[in-house]
Amino acid sequence: MKAKVNLGLAQLSVVAKIEKARQFVVAITNNVSIFATPHPTLVSIGDAADALELAYNNATDGGKSATAIMHTKEAALDDLLTKLGHYVEDTSSGNADSILLA
Repeated sequence: MKAKVNLGLAQLSVVAKIEKARQFVVAITNNVSIFATPHPTLVSIGDAADALELAYNNATDGGKSATAIMHTKEAALDDLLTKLGHYVEDTSSGNADSILLA
């Protein structure tokens, strides 16, 4: 039976999603022999995490507008992480050990 990637994004806080995104960037960078051409790119994941962090910090003291921007950035990061999860699953051919490296 092939292993599946389970990101669990719905259960994560904004801060946890930012941390998870950065962990993926490091893990995949460290395992480039397995994950040679990540899609989306690790740069785009890092940029989206940075954008969400900035929006989160702005929303802490901001109003509805800043919070709406944060949610937009959060949805964008969720989308990229989901696509990256599919890439990892496809590239690893469902091998649990390879998936865990990402």
